[in-house]
This record gives sequence, C-alpha cells and structure tokens, in this order.
Amino acid sequence: MAHIWLLASCIFLCFVAGDAVVCRQCATMRPWIPCMPLGRRCAAIKNKMTCIILKVYKGFQLWQKVMGCTNVDDDRCDQWNFDKRTGKLYTFSCCSDKDYCTQQ
Repeated sequence: MAHIWLLASCIFLCFVAGDAVVCRQCATMRPWIPCMPLGRRCAAIKNKMTCIILKVYKGFQLWQKVMGCTNVDDDRCDQWNFDKRTGKLYTFSCCSDKDYCTQQ
C-alpha cells in the first residue's frame, strides 16, 4: 500500500512540478527523532500555497520542528509567539523559492 501511495505522489508531483514547489512534511521532528512520518511531502502550488516550518524552542535550544504546506495568505508566516506558561518560543517561517526550502 505504501508503494502505491508513493507512486501516486510522484505522478501528482510530476504534473504540478512546473507550477509548484515540493515541501517536506513532518508531523514532528526533534533533535533526537527523525522527521516523522518518513518521506512525506506536499506540493505548494505557486501563488496559492507555500512551504511552512514551525520551530519550537525550549530555553535556547531547538526542541521540535513541524513542516508542511499552507495557504499563501497564512498570517502565521514570519511570526513568532512566546508562551510564558511553558517557556516555549514558537517561530513560523514560510518559503516558496525552491524545493525543500524549509530544510536547513
């Protein structure tokens, strides 16, 4: 079943490749845990979607990343929020200049 999903994703990305950027999609990624689920991607269609990455800092250390696709007009892009209760800093960044632009 996983092979069928991978094939379907590749075919979809081939059709929209000229009008989209490929973004890595992670439900959770921590310094000690790889991007989960493995190998997941989404296509950000130009002028409609963009890649987004949420970075969560605990203290001064990167604690978690969440990556995916969002609407171009998502008001979280380039925003941050500090939660005083938990002491966590949440930063959001968006990009659409190249494939996998959220991977740093």
